[in-house]
Amino acid sequence: MKLRFFLCICAFAFSTPNLLAQFTSPGQMNVPDTSLSGEWRGNVISQQGLRFQVLLHIEAMESGDCSVRYDVVDQRHFGRHMSSTSCDNGKLQFINDSVNASFIGRFIPESREIQGVWEQSRTRAPVRFFKVYPVVRFQEPVGTLPYETRELEVNNNVLGISLAGTLVVPNNNENHPLFILINDRGELDRDGLDVSGHRPFLVLADAFARRGWASLRLDDRGRGNSTPLKDQGIDDLISDITAAVDRVQSEQNIDAQNIVLLGHGEGGLIAAEVARRRPQHVKAIVFAATPAMESKHWFVAHAQETDRLLGIDEEDTKLAIQTTATWYDIMKKTSDTEERVRFIGMVTDTMFKRHPQLKMVYPMAGELQKPDRDSYIREQIIPWIQEFIDADPSHRLGKISKPALVLLAENDALVPPRFNEPAWEAVAHQQDHIQLEFLKGVNHRFQECGECTIEEASHSAQTVSPSVIDEIVAWSKRTVERR
Repeated sequence: MKLRFFLCICAFAFSTPNLLAQFTSPGQMNVPDTSLSGEWRGNVISQQGLRFQVLLHIEAMESGDCSVRYDVVDQRHFGRHMSSTSCDNGKLQFINDSVNASFIGRFIPESREIQGVWEQSRTRAPVRFFKVYPVVRFQEPVGTLPYETRELEVNNNVLGISLAGTLVVPNNNENHPLFILINDRGELDRDGLDVSGHRPFLVLADAFARRGWASLRLDDRGRGNSTPLKDQGIDDLISDITAAVDRVQSEQNIDAQNIVLLGHGEGGLIAAEVARRRPQHVKAIVFAATPAMESKHWFVAHAQETDRLLGIDEEDTKLAIQTTATWYDIMKKTSDTEERVRFIGMVTDTMFKRHPQLKMVYPMAGELQKPDRDSYIREQIIPWIQEFIDADPSHRLGKISKPALVLLAENDALVPPRFNEPAWEAVAHQQDHIQLEFLKGVNHRFQECGECTIEEASHSAQTVSPSVIDEIVAWSKRTVERR
């Protein structure tokens, strides 16, 4: 299951003339502004919480003249040029009238960041860009590798789609047990490329191969060489991974009767059902930061984290959570679309009337005050909430059919352990084949962290804690051998 909130940022370009350049001497124009020049990373966050990582490559002069290239990492758009820019006296303005996109912001030397607002289509999102300094990510594989990589196509004939992926197999003639890596929500590629620029599934595949395990990782629908994205739900994604289990049965040097499903986040919910569908092949499951809490708690925790990343005041967040939690309750009480639209609109109007400051804080507020707001509720808000309802972990997990390792991260802000640990303890009650491990000092991606912000993760050389990798491999080895 993935969030699909109709944010289109495939074409970012801007066009405002830099008139100042006409009045600047050649000598002034040729002096580089070293503090502003460089690579800057930021995250555009849609109203519903979907993040898109944007990299700005800025070449700036002290005169205020600048040129900018940019990458939209999540959509693999690299090296595009801004058509025109203005960087005068720390004030930045980029506009593209043809696609109705704009960024207006300012450079803050004291904190070494760029702050502003990105606006395009129905998205109006505060953005903070932080300068990127070269980091050697020591866990990503380089040079001659002690394993074979095979491009693999998985055909889901039930749904008529195909997924592209990479099968990694250690270099010998033995048959190797296999990890199938299952992404969290968010339309990720096979490497699990995240908003901090790390590729955790690439790192895991390398580490597993060096320890004698094969692995399969796949591009999600709409990413890489997989089928373009269509409407899909969690049951469709379960069907995709089931097809992957079937596909590897014919691969050489794979012990296809000893498969461990490793699901990150919501990928664990998918793994649980695939294990029930293919019990003869799946021998164990690793749930990594997978939610077990009731979906309303999960929904609220997700919204709170989005606000924290946006730097929104805690009191405003509390008011917004009250509103969105009420939306959730409305969705649970009625399945009639028009009733949902009407009641969500009424609740929203009441909140804005009592707390008008929220209109200035949340980009979503503008859409909820337009004449066509019913369409926005129907097409955007309702599907967003419905995906949480459909993936309700308390329904999806049920009785775990295979030995399971549950990894809980102390500093997981997306699936907070204060809610999630008690929920998993309840699931594991009277199921002695489920082992819970609470891991200190790591974030949602099991990366060691201090402040545990996206900015810190972006600057970190580590992608996945080595001790976590060791834990996964040691447990899986014991479990597969035991069976």
